[in-house]
Amino acid sequence: MFKGRWFWSAAPIVVVALILLILLSYGPSYRAGVYDAAETVLLSGAWEGKAPSEPPQYEITEEGRLLARGDWNLLLGDNPPPAEEWVDLGTLLKVKLTRSNFDKLFDQTGDWAGDLSPAALRKRAIQTWGLVYRESVQYYVLQQKGGGVFLVSGYYDSERGDRASDDSNLSLVFRLERDSD
Repeated sequence: MFKGRWFWSAAPIVVVALILLILLSYGPSYRAGVYDAAETVLLSGAWEGKAPSEPPQYEITEEGRLLARGDWNLLLGDNPPPAEEWVDLGTLLKVKLTRSNFDKLFDQTGDWAGDLSPAALRKRAIQTWGLVYRESVQYYVLQQKGGGVFLVSGYYDSERGDRASDDSNLSLVFRLERDSD
């Protein structure tokens, strides 16, 4: 059945191609680097009227860690670190966003920039990662078709399993651009 010379010469190439395809589909494909918050897409809820004096910066490391710095994060508590210090928020893990775990967590009264909405962000995303920082702040990084990157953040209620007491919300959205420095 497998006696042809072409089969034995092509088989190793096919096996290597399949292995690469499998590895690429499971591993993160975000581009590591420093990103500037180029546009504030949404500030609602606790953020309303509290625009950062300077846009924050985020770094995604080669290991998939999300770091942040800037005079911006109300959610880091009463004693946030100095604006120039990087804060390690944690390791980004691939997540699948849905209406219930993403869209419904936004305050529906927020003013979105342009034609964006929670559903549009989710539907245009080709890759999504998330993490929870100190069991109280949730972050999502969404890589969009065409290469755009968005960072979404909000309050995480650790009682999320109990719908009656779930206060989780997403209220901050930045469009990120890779830092040129």
